[in-house]
Amino acid sequence: MASSGMTLRRSDSQTLESMDVLLLDSPQRPSFGGITFVDQQPQTTKLRREKEAFRRRKQRQRRKLERENLECEVCELSSQLERLKQAIESNAGTSRASIQLSNYYWRDCASVMSEERLRAEAEQKCLVVLTQAQATYIDNLLKMMQSQLNGDNYWELTTNQKRLPVEPSNDAVFSALLEEVDSCYARVDDVLRESRMDDMPVGITNSVHRRKVNGEVEYLQHVNKVMQPFDFESTSNFSWKVAGHSHRQQDREEYKGAKGLVNTIACKFRLVQTLTSGTRVSVLQRLVARRFVEDDRTIHVWKIYSEGEGILRGMHSDETGWGKIRPAVDGFSTWTEVLVRQVPVVFNAVDSSETIVNEFRRMLKDKVDDDERALTCALESLLLEDTLAILDV
Repeated sequence: MASSGMTLRRSDSQTLESMDVLLLDSPQRPSFGGITFVDQQPQTTKLRREKEAFRRRKQRQRRKLERENLECEVCELSSQLERLKQAIESNAGTSRASIQLSNYYWRDCASVMSEERLRAEAEQKCLVVLTQAQATYIDNLLKMMQSQLNGDNYWELTTNQKRLPVEPSNDAVFSALLEEVDSCYARVDDVLRESRMDDMPVGITNSVHRRKVNGEVEYLQHVNKVMQPFDFESTSNFSWKVAGHSHRQQDREEYKGAKGLVNTIACKFRLVQTLTSGTRVSVLQRLVARRFVEDDRTIHVWKIYSEGEGILRGMHSDETGWGKIRPAVDGFSTWTEVLVRQVPVVFNAVDSSETIVNEFRRMLKDKVDDDERALTCALESLLLEDTLAILDV
């Protein structure tokens, strides 16, 4: 029995060994007695490895995503920081600029207000003097009109006067002339129409106009109508350059009260001539000229107040001039039409003889002709130089 038991265990042992061989060598699942043996160890290890690999892969993906999110956040925060720095610098610069501009603004405002105040004070003084001068002038005119209505000789009433009751100051004369220039501009069309400028021939025309009542000289008239072979703009600009009578330099002095006035010239100078008798005389002249630019023309208006000196003392002249510059129909030429009227007045000259009075009138007439020639020559010279400069000759 024992022997058989040992035989059985040996047989079982051999069977187990053969099964191990089969398990190792055969790819087939081992089976014994209809039972198939399955090895669970490799499958469990493989599953565990796959889970571990999947976990590590998920962890790497999560860390990568977190790193990318952090990098994006860093970029965004850096951009915000840069924008904040720029905004701070910009605000600081703007504040400094605003403060500087504000200082400049208030300083300019104060300067402008100061200039306006000084100008207003000067204008007020001129107006006061002008009012006094105008009152005297009106009083003299009333006396003259009353004497003419009564049939008296006004000049005989003033024989005992050696000079005008009131000699207006320099500021008063210039202020009055400026005011009269504006008034003359308002009636430029009426004056040109009255003088029949459109019917006047080309060239210079001088005439003497007398009063119908007593035949005395009312005014001397000078007309010059010329077509310049230059364009309107150049002729207009250069005409104003010569309007200041720059050829009159004897004791010339610019009027300071006219500084800052646009398109305005104000000055005084002395006219010295020798009479036919050989006597050297002088006349002080004050000139005020203004330019008025319109759409299709340019208007020059000027006043010249002349005062005789020496043996001409007491003799005065009021000269008014209108100049119209307009383009010709062809568009290449320019019409210049000048009308000058002189009103000689003799309040009480030192020597009021007819000869001296006629000499004074002749002197004024020659002065207008000389001015016309000088201004025309200067204008044509400037226009010619400008044309040659354009042609580069």
